[in-house]
Amino acid sequence: MRPQPVDLCSAGLLRALWIVLCGALFAGTVGAEGRSLPVGSLYLSQHGRDLVHWHAWGEEPLARAKAEGKLIFLSLGDAACQACRRMGRESFNDPATAALLNDRYVSILVERSARPDLEGYLMPIVAAMTGEADWPLQMILTPELKPLYGGGYFPPVTTATQPGLLAMLTAIQTEWQSNRPQLLRRTDKLTTWLAEQKQMPTPPAGVDGGDPRPGAVAFWQSRLLNPSGGGGRKPQPLPLALLLRHAAQQRQAQATADFLPLLDQMGASGVRDLLGGAFYRAAQDGRWLLPQFDLLLSDNALLARLYLEAFQWSGRPHYALLVREILEDLLRRFRLPGGCFAAALAANPVAEQSRDTWSAAEITAVLGPDRAAPFLELFFDPVEGVVEGRSVLRLLGGLESLPQSRLEAGESRLALLAAREKRAPLLQDGQIVTSWNALLISSLARAAAVLQEERYLEAARLCLADLDRAFPKTEDLRHSRQGDAVGSAVFLDDYAFLAQALLDLYEADFDLHHLQRAHTLMERLLERFQAGSGQSLQMTPLGEASAMPAQTIWADGSTPAGHSVALITLQRLALFRPGGVLEKALDALRPRLSAYLAKQAAQSPELLHLLDFQPDSAVEVVVVGGRTHPTTQALLAALRQPLIPGLLVGWVDPGQPPDPQAWPLLAGRTLLNGEPTAYVCRNGVCRLPVNRVEALR
Repeated sequence: MRPQPVDLCSAGLLRALWIVLCGALFAGTVGAEGRSLPVGSLYLSQHGRDLVHWHAWGEEPLARAKAEGKLIFLSLGDAACQACRRMGRESFNDPATAALLNDRYVSILVERSARPDLEGYLMPIVAAMTGEADWPLQMILTPELKPLYGGGYFPPVTTATQPGLLAMLTAIQTEWQSNRPQLLRRTDKLTTWLAEQKQMPTPPAGVDGGDPRPGAVAFWQSRLLNPSGGGGRKPQPLPLALLLRHAAQQRQAQATADFLPLLDQMGASGVRDLLGGAFYRAAQDGRWLLPQFDLLLSDNALLARLYLEAFQWSGRPHYALLVREILEDLLRRFRLPGGCFAAALAANPVAEQSRDTWSAAEITAVLGPDRAAPFLELFFDPVEGVVEGRSVLRLLGGLESLPQSRLEAGESRLALLAAREKRAPLLQDGQIVTSWNALLISSLARAAAVLQEERYLEAARLCLADLDRAFPKTEDLRHSRQGDAVGSAVFLDDYAFLAQALLDLYEADFDLHHLQRAHTLMERLLERFQAGSGQSLQMTPLGEASAMPAQTIWADGSTPAGHSVALITLQRLALFRPGGVLEKALDALRPRLSAYLAKQAAQSPELLHLLDFQPDSAVEVVVVGGRTHPTTQALLAALRQPLIPGLLVGWVDPGQPPDPQAWPLLAGRTLLNGEPTAYVCRNGVCRLPVNRVEALR
C-alpha cells in the first residue's frame, strides 16, 4: 500500500523548496521540436494535441536532458483517470505552462500501466515528499534522474493549500538556475534518506519476530473502519481481504466483523455502476456518493476476489450476486475479440458526468410511469449523490437488498442499460496488460469453482489461450500489447501473476498441465529476476538496461506487489512438490522476508497471505475419485464452500495417477472402499482418509 507520510519538510530537506514555490513566473516560447509519442495508446493519444511537446520515456529525451543540462518533467497517468484529464485541459494546454515546459524542461509522458517499474519507484518518493500519492503523478528529476520534487494533481494556479503547476515549475526552474549546488545538496540528502528507508534490518539468528498479522490488521482497522465510514475515496480490496482472512482464521463471528458494513457500503454506493455491475475507479467524495466515471480491469478483478471470499466466509447471497455482476460486466464490456480483456473503460470527455447519471424524468421516459416508480424508490436519490443536477444511482436499501431489487427491477435495469448505450460511449483502452489479465484469470477460475459456473472457467481458459498465442514461449512473455503490436518490456508482475493464475486454474479444473506450467514459469522467474540465492526479486529482468536503478518493490499498491505474489506462488507450488528448487529458493529468502515483515508488514497485506500457506499452517486436501462422480463433486464443493485461508486442493484420477516424482503431494492416493476419498494433510502428515462430506467438514 502507499507508504506512510514522512515529514521531510520538518527535517529541512524540502522547506526551502516550498518557500520559493510562489516565485516570479517565467514565460518562455514553445519549442520547435515535434512530439515523439508512440501511437496506439488511448492515454498518449489523448495528449497528442497538447501544447506541451511530450516525449516517450526512452534514451533520446534522457540523453537530451543531460546534454542540455535541463530538468526533466515526468508525468505518469492513464486514460481512465479523471484528474489526469483535468490536468491536460487546465495546464498542459495552457500557453504559459506549455511555453515554460517546452523551453526549460524535457517533458516526458508515461502511461502508468505500461511502466509499473517507474510507478513503483516514484510513488513512494512522492508519498514521502507530500504525505500522499495518487494519479496523476508528477515528478521533477535532475538530468541524472535524481528526484527534486513531486506530487499528484496540481491546479493551474496557486490556491490557499496547494501551489499551482506553473508557479511550482517556475520556482524550481529559478532555483535550478540560481542556486543549483544547494538544491542538489538537498536532493542528495533526500536520496540518501530514501535509500535508508529501504534498508531492512536483519533479525538476530534464531529469534522469531512473532506473527505480524495482528499488528497489520489493527493498522488497517484504524485506517479503514473510521466512524464516518467509507474508508477513503477508493475501495481497498487488499487490506480488506486481510481483515476477512484474519476473521476466518480466528473463527470470528459475523456479528463482530466490523468490516462487513464497509463491504456492504461499497457495493451499494455510487462508487459502483449499479446498472453495469462493475466498480468505478474511485469516488470524488469521502462518502462514496459521486464516482470518478472510469473503470479499471485490475480493480474489478481484485474486488471480485474480495467479494467471493466474503461470500465463502459469510454465506450471504448478496455477495455471490455482486461477484456475478462484476464478472458479467467485465465479460460484456471489457472482453476483446481474442479472449483477453481491455485495461480500462475511460469516461468520455464529451459526456463525462451525464452519461452515467440520470434525472427522474429520463428514467420515467425510458420505463414508463408504472415501472419507473418502484425503480426510483430503489435506486434514485434526488438530494445526495447529485452532480450537475443529475443523480448517481445507488442501492438505497443497502447491499442486502440486491437480490430482491434484481427480482423487482431486473427488466428495468436492462432497459436503462440499453438507453445508456445510446449516449456518448465510454472510451475503451484496448491495451492488453498481461499482469492485469492474469489477475482476472485468477478471479474467474476461483469464481467458477466456488459458484459452480462453467462459463467463468471457459472465459479464463480463453484469456489464457489468447496470451499463449501472443507469447508462445516463456521467454516471449511481455507486459502489454495493443492489437498486434507487442511491447518490449516485461516485469516481475507479469511472471508472478500469470504463474498464480495457472495455479488457480489448476485448482478449478485440475489440469496438471497448468500446474507444470506454473512451476516452469516460476523457475524462469527466479532466473530472470533474482540476482542470487536469498536475494530479493527485482521488478525488471537482470541485465536489462534501464535508466532507473533496479528496484525491489515489497509494498502493495493498487495491485499486489509482484514480489508478494511470487513468494506466495512459490510456497503453494512447494507444497505440491516439497524439497524442490522452488522450496529451496523460498527458504533462502526467508531471512529477508522476516526482516521486512518485522518492519513494514502493514504495507504488504497481500504478502501476509503467504503465512497462511506455511507448511505448519496450510491445509492440503487431495480428492481421489472419478471426476464426474457425485461424491467427488460433493467433496470438492464442501472444500470450496467455506473460506479456508491456506487451503490447497488437488485431485487425482484413480485410473491415471500423476507421476509421484513430479507431484509428491498427489502420489499414493487411493480410493477408500472403492469410493471417492479425501485426504486432509498438514506439514506432510495426513489424517485418516474420509469419503463422506460430513467427515470432511
